[in-house]
Amino acid sequence: MVLLFLSSLYNLLSYSHISLYPYSPIPSFLHSFIPSFLHSFIPSFLHSFIPSFLHSFIPSLSHSLIY
Repeated sequence: MVLLFLSSLYNLLSYSHISLYPYSPIPSFLHSFIPSFLHSFIPSFLHSFIPSFLHSFIPSLSHSLIY
């Protein structure tokens, strides 16, 4: 879900930048920087965030459902 949102956001940004600045270095910068940033950031973010989120959320949810 997060990946889908981020990829659509990235596509939107890259297309808007290409249409706005067809002759500027910004699209090439974005196309080189953003994928490498996403490929390095998202896995580490997901690997750190999702387990901690699940470990805190699921017990509280099950606890509230049981009682």
